Amino acid sequence: MYNRQYRHFVYGKPLKTRVIRIRSWIQAITLVVLTVFACLLVYRIIYSASAKGRIPSEWDNYDALHALLPTAALESLFVSVKTTGSQHDRRLPVLLQTWFQLVCAHTWFFTDTDDPQYAERTRGHLIKTNCPASHEIGDLCCDLWVAVEKFVESGQVWFCHVHDDVYVNVPRLLDLLSEHDPREAWYLGKPSVRVPRTNSSEAPEQVHFSFASSDSGFCLSRALALEMMPVAGRGKFASICKTMGMSYDVTLGYVIEHLLNTSLTVIDKFHSHREAMKLIEIETLYEHITFSYSNDKINVVNLDGFDVEMDPTRFLTIHCYLFPNFSFCPK
Repeated sequence: MYNRQYRHFVYGKPLKTRVIRIRSWIQAITLVVLTVFACLLVYRIIYSASAKGRIPSEWDNYDALHALLPTAALESLFVSVKTTGSQHDRRLPVLLQTWFQLVCAHTWFFTDTDDPQYAERTRGHLIKTNCPASHEIGDLCCDLWVAVEKFVESGQVWFCHVHDDVYVNVPRLLDLLSEHDPREAWYLGKPSVRVPRTNSSEAPEQVHFSFASSDSGFCLSRALALEMMPVAGRGKFASICKTMGMSYDVTLGYVIEHLLNTSLTVIDKFHSHREAMKLIEIETLYEHITFSYSNDKINVVNLDGFDVEMDPTRFLTIHCYLFPNFSFCPK
């Protein structure tokens, strides 16, 4: 009798009751686990969707991505970005958040204004040119030549110049430079038009030459920059600009093609806001070197991504298309 009762009791409680309670605990734990999993899943979906509303941080760690860049070309690069004080807040933040992070040690911003905020945000890579803050031809030419001289002083072997409304596809740029020997004279860029010059009565005879548009960016080898110094250094470049009455990129083409007899090597993967950005095929985006935009008359790369109000230039969207592992990109 005692043994039969014992089989139905565990520590004084009926065995059936004990089994029921164990099952209840298992069900409760299972429900909690499923609830937590569901919450995490919902959070991930919401978090990814809300990426369109997040501002990227400027100094994420991208060591793994840097390791994939061609080291030799990267270490030899000097990127000059032309900007002006009135455009710092409007144009520089998106550059600092995107492609600048890949080449921050090799990129310098040349401006007409002291700006402690952006000096810090660029890690000391904001240079005041001390050229007059105007759009006079000679003053703009002064800005470029300050950048060229800084490049020569740096010892780097490639000088690439862009405006502050240009996105640079860094890996593709490095690929391009890797295909050329900087010990030879190279002038790489995209021509605007072929021009007879000049309109000034004080200018030399009319000559024909091509020039790489500064709106889309261009690159010079160190060998070419050194050849330019005797004919354009020590203030001569600004004087030639004034004599010709033309912008600095046109004058640069004159110096290189006419005075130095070095032809422009046309790279059609450079793009400016003067082109229809929407014509760039998304499937070929990786192949292009520079992109630009114009918000006055909407002219941007036609790519879905971040909300237009947050990303009017489409640079954030382009960057996430090219580098989807950046922390601010939707997953």
